[in-house]
Amino acid sequence: MRGIAALVVVMNHAVDGFLPSYFSGLDAAHTGEGLQGSVFYVLINGSAAVTFFFVLSAYILTRRYCLSGDTTILLKGAIKRWPRLMGPVFVAVMASYLLYFFHLYHYEEAGARSGSEWLVASAGALLQTGLGPQLTSAAIHWKDALLQGTFLTIFRGDWRFDSSLWTMKFEFIGSFIAFGLAPILREARNYASYLVIGIAVLAIAILYFAYSTRSEMAAFPVGVAMAVLLPREGHLSRRIAFPAVLLGIFLMGYPGAPLGAYAMFAGLDRLGMLFAYPQIAGATILIWAVEMSPDLRRILSGRFVAFLGGLSFPIYLLHTLVIASAASWVYVRAGVLPAFATVFVVSTIASLSLMKFNDWWVGRVNALANRIVRPKGAALHPAGPSEAGLAPQAAGPV
Repeated sequence: MRGIAALVVVMNHAVDGFLPSYFSGLDAAHTGEGLQGSVFYVLINGSAAVTFFFVLSAYILTRRYCLSGDTTILLKGAIKRWPRLMGPVFVAVMASYLLYFFHLYHYEEAGARSGSEWLVASAGALLQTGLGPQLTSAAIHWKDALLQGTFLTIFRGDWRFDSSLWTMKFEFIGSFIAFGLAPILREARNYASYLVIGIAVLAIAILYFAYSTRSEMAAFPVGVAMAVLLPREGHLSRRIAFPAVLLGIFLMGYPGAPLGAYAMFAGLDRLGMLFAYPQIAGATILIWAVEMSPDLRRILSGRFVAFLGGLSFPIYLLHTLVIASAASWVYVRAGVLPAFATVFVVSTIASLSLMKFNDWWVGRVNALANRIVRPKGAALHPAGPSEAGLAPQAAGPV
């Protein structure tokens, strides 16, 4: 599921860069242009994919604790969080710096030809600097890349070397919301009505007081609530599971405004900042259906889809660099279809190396956390798949 969401983000940015008329903003959608309002928008709805990453991340980070009650899981998760994210983020930022240094970015020419303002701004990254296309390799420094790759991206939210990294700060903060909330909700799970009310109040509080412009942050309490409330084993029938998946996919296509098939959400549009709530609901339904359905778990547990899940974080981090460099060069010389092929082929090849590094890095970080936090009277044990796993968080990772 994480891998599929990452591919949606890749498609979102490829379309935004080379076919912007299909992803031309909500103003154009009101006039009938673009895919917003169509159920097919889910295929390129990157904001929904990021929301899905956040729900899934909170669920994965707290599920083992909620099943076992072992608080050392949360403590180790908190210790690991910054270095766990920092390793692959650092690689992506330094890769972008090298692309600048060797003049391998071609986003200006490609964006001017396709009409994509997002691509002209170095796949959105230059929007953070205020310099626009004037930022060139001569205006950046390796020290900036070093600081952003290690600290500033995660702790301050800098993302000018790679626009996909805007999610890292929210992923980091949301992770600690999940770690702090999990023990509270686990203790309150026998009082279901109070639990539901508390989750709703907390989600709204996070939305309006902590990050008033990022309604996706409400995804983290929801992910923790699922980790607490879902039973250990699920036996959801196909008659319920497959329609639930269709409903979840439909909700994940919500474009942030009540357009076309989503006109029913006009009330949310009047509330403004609640645009991510239908997407959070869709992500929750999808995760619930897969976790509770033996059939869906079997479908999504093969070797290839496991590989796709492992590839998700690396391809999320690197694909915008490929779009702004190799794919832009191909687009100017060969057109749209070769550029799209370049995005997916080169991003996948580049991500294989980062995936190997990521696996090695996760092993080192887990080993360090196990040495720091050792359950009383227990021997060291290797991290299980849920402990080693991470949604990008972004988002995701996503």
